[in-house]
Amino acid sequence: MALHVAIAKPAFIAVDLQVRVDLKGFKIFSLIPDLAITEVDLSLKVNNAPGAAVLAYGATASIEIGGRYPVVLGLQTQSASGYLLNVAPAPGAVLKLADVLETFVPGLSGFPNFDVDTFGLVIVPELKQFAFDAVIRSDWTIIDTPRLIMTEIDV
Repeated sequence: MALHVAIAKPAFIAVDLQVRVDLKGFKIFSLIPDLAITEVDLSLKVNNAPGAAVLAYGATASIEIGGRYPVVLGLQTQSASGYLLNVAPAPGAVLKLADVLETFVPGLSGFPNFDVDTFGLVIVPELKQFAFDAVIRSDWTIIDTPRLIMTEIDV
């Protein structure tokens, strides 16, 4: 918890309250039993600086899919009742794209074993902004003769 106070003219300026909840093993959806939340961070921020007071809240959830690929899902309020949603891999995680697809589309086969080093999805509906980026690093033989190998895809 953080509390910001003006000393010259005693006044409450801002307060930040953050709570971390350990949810290891908590199942989100029965339709996808491999999806589990491991941790949730909740935050509440009140800024009472000159002008209108601003209240913002947010949440960040650490999610594991089958215990193999951890991602972080975040939600944060924005001005004018808007919000920002983002999804990214957990720090240091490398996602195996074939494993992810197998979890959500059982029976899918023949997909190349791509390693997704980095990805990010940011959605800000109020501003009509949607951004996605990904870096896929894996050798993939496209043509055997002549030998043509793709080593990286940046989206």
